[in-house]
Amino acid sequence: MELIAFTGTPGTGKSTLAEEFSRKHNYLYINLNKFAKEHNLFESYDEEKKCYEVDTSLLTKEFLGGIKDIDAKAIVVDSHLSHHLPNSEVSKIVVCACTDLLELKKRLVARNYSESKVRENLDAEIFKVCETEANDQGHELFVVDTAGKSVKECVEEIDSNLV
Repeated sequence: MELIAFTGTPGTGKSTLAEEFSRKHNYLYINLNKFAKEHNLFESYDEEKKCYEVDTSLLTKEFLGGIKDIDAKAIVVDSHLSHHLPNSEVSKIVVCACTDLLELKKRLVARNYSESKVRENLDAEIFKVCETEANDQGHELFVVDTAGKSVKECVEEIDSNLV
């Protein structure tokens, strides 16, 4: 079974693209953030950021154990944390980026993120945190820039590089 991970800064389009890519190829789709919530895989709650801090080691262990018996051609996993899965288990990683920071900021503001959370995510995109972490872990990755592109255009670009 192939495991394809979509990662990227919040607001870059990873969930939209992962879901569409999964539908197009009839792959199983799993949102890793929802999986973490359903299995209570948190270290703590950050009051300032208003979010849970996920224990990525425990998430990896629980997730990989949970999918080992799934009969599927491929699983698409989606989360800004998915690049923390070991490269020995992940076939490919799609890093979603949005190089138009004004567009990304609009997306984040539309989610009602606080000013500090918007800034934190813009900084993460500027410094390519997800891409750098995925590279550091030795993942085979493809970066798709979603700025100014339709979902269809992005999925076609992903297909031409992965499938």
